Amino acid sequence: MRTLQKKNQSVELEELIGVKTLEVSKDESKLTEMKIAKAALDEGIEGKKNDFSRIEKESYDLSGKRDNLVRESKENEKSIIELNFSIKERQK
Repeated sequence: MRTLQKKNQSVELEELIGVKTLEVSKDESKLTEMKIAKAALDEGIEGKKNDFSRIEKESYDLSGKRDNLVRESKENEKSIIELNFSIKERQK
């Protein structure tokens, strides 16, 4: 009787091991899928960081160009005023 119980218990344990092995295999597959998805997300994030860095640099460059144009505009305005004054002086 005990031998039969042990055999039944052994069969049950083997079935349980089979079920658990399958569960572990499925979990490993899910983990692999999640790692692949994470790698894709990391790559996307890195791309966005690079985009932001490039945009920041372009913004800084444009800001410098804007400052130069404002300075040149003021210098040109001053030159025009001086030329107009000079023309008026000559016309007298």
